[in-house]
Amino acid sequence: LPGPSHVQKASVKASQDSVLISQCNMRLSDQQMDLEGDLEHRKWQDWQGWVELSGTARKGLSLWVKEKDWIPVQYFPRTPCTLDHLKIAWDRNGVDVRGKVLKEEGPEKAIKVKLDLSSRAERFSIKDLTITTPREEAVFSLDLQQIPKSLLLLSWKGNLSGNTLDKILEDNKLLSGYLKGSCNLIYHLGEPGSVRLNGSVEARDFRWKWGLTDPLDIKYADLQGHKSWTDIEKLSLGLNGESVRVSGRASFSKRDIDLDLDLESDSLSWENLSRFLKSYKENNLTGIPKSSNGTHPFSLTGRINFNLDKFEYPGRQASLSPDAEHQATNYVWQPLTGQVKLLPQGKASLSVSSGIMCGLNTTGTWRSGPNHGLTTLFISTDHEKKALFQDVLSCLGYDQDLIEGPFVLNASLEGPPKNWQRGKVELYSANGKIRRMTLLSKIFSVINVIDLFSLRGLPDLFTEGFAYSEIEIKGDIKDNNLIINKAVIKGKGLNLFGYGKVDLGNTDANMTVLASPFKILDAIVSKVPLLGKTIVGKDGAIIAYPVKIKGPIRDPKVTLMP
Repeated sequence: LPGPSHVQKASVKASQDSVLISQCNMRLSDQQMDLEGDLEHRKWQDWQGWVELSGTARKGLSLWVKEKDWIPVQYFPRTPCTLDHLKIAWDRNGVDVRGKVLKEEGPEKAIKVKLDLSSRAERFSIKDLTITTPREEAVFSLDLQQIPKSLLLLSWKGNLSGNTLDKILEDNKLLSGYLKGSCNLIYHLGEPGSVRLNGSVEARDFRWKWGLTDPLDIKYADLQGHKSWTDIEKLSLGLNGESVRVSGRASFSKRDIDLDLDLESDSLSWENLSRFLKSYKENNLTGIPKSSNGTHPFSLTGRINFNLDKFEYPGRQASLSPDAEHQATNYVWQPLTGQVKLLPQGKASLSVSSGIMCGLNTTGTWRSGPNHGLTTLFISTDHEKKALFQDVLSCLGYDQDLIEGPFVLNASLEGPPKNWQRGKVELYSANGKIRRMTLLSKIFSVINVIDLFSLRGLPDLFTEGFAYSEIEIKGDIKDNNLIINKAVIKGKGLNLFGYGKVDLGNTDANMTVLASPFKILDAIVSKVPLLGKTIVGKDGAIIAYPVKIKGPIRDPKVTLMP
């Protein structure tokens, strides 16, 4: 017993191996309690049997019952509470609990709980859990079989709030928010496609904890189950402070789930999304045996149309700019729309129909596979509203003192993202200024035009920058190399022409650049009838200083050629 007890009236029959209590009115640890029971023992140890309690249970009795481990901790009642013929039966295999528990908070706020549960090693069953308040009534049953095969059977009818369950249970981890509806659920554990929901469920402010490392906040859910498929009328989820709205249908077969969903979000980050997907995979697919080819027999297929007002993706730490420090930053699309297709054998494809990042239009497709998947990517600027170098570079995490001016960009790439195989790049800019560029400074130093600039009264390149009237670059992408077919910078005081290639993997360059400082003479000669164009050549220059650029484009070796 929990402590000294005063028996007021009792009828007990005891033998060498049993105790039968047909009546017992007593104060048990200063709590008035009526008790009946039929118990077996071995020399007053290893008790088995049943006891039935009626009366008010307080802290002392609660601690004693806890130590006996008769009631699973997740269903342990909060005290004080009134027990109405609560029968607890136990043996070596488990425990059964049946009866009523009343929470009295005044006649208008009474909570009544009718309970009938059984806990065994191979099976846990809530045959009946009925909760009644002045405003709520819920009837719940659960059958979780472990042997011969894990099977979950669940039935729910009525409405119930987490606040009510907080008053009933000592540590309520079963329900938060509000739940109502009428439904039945069948699920073979380890077979995600076996879910069969029949009926309707509506939930608000519900926290889902099962099968996930981080809890999933269900802000609102309205589900209509039709056994082999479930219509998601409305579903609003919270992922670590970010909100996602989902509607559509999930269809279930024996080992497959097929989705047809529309997903919307005001703001979503890859960090939260990937953490959720990883948690789901680790907690729900780890225990599923794989087939002979190493793949899961379970298949998640279908399509998810997404419309995100804002999507954030972790940015790269390394800078490809030759002389800029690339600050750690995330890539942000505002907005981003497209579709994800979930394919058999765990494969997937992604198509982006519209995505604006730092003023750049980005569209394309991605398909999972070896070498990080096959990708097609298109990047362009708005031709009517030209982008500015300083705005785009700043948004991408680069210093703002590199280059200024409007530009138009069209680029297409195809292949694995770290091994682009095909593509084209075209860039055009007019009336801008190159503020800081190590490569340009090295070229000017090698051909010794710095003195020429100062003699002609041109701006100091290292303080005011190099003003240009036009930049045009055209190139092809082949085998992860950018082949520059044409690069022209028409600047104040001299023009630059270049061609060559840049390795997109290690950013090593192998280029030839021609610098032509005699623009006035070139312009005059080019006007000479018949001979002018021939003399000045395709670059429009009579005299050009050729330089070789080789090595990392961030800090290459620049040498003067003959």
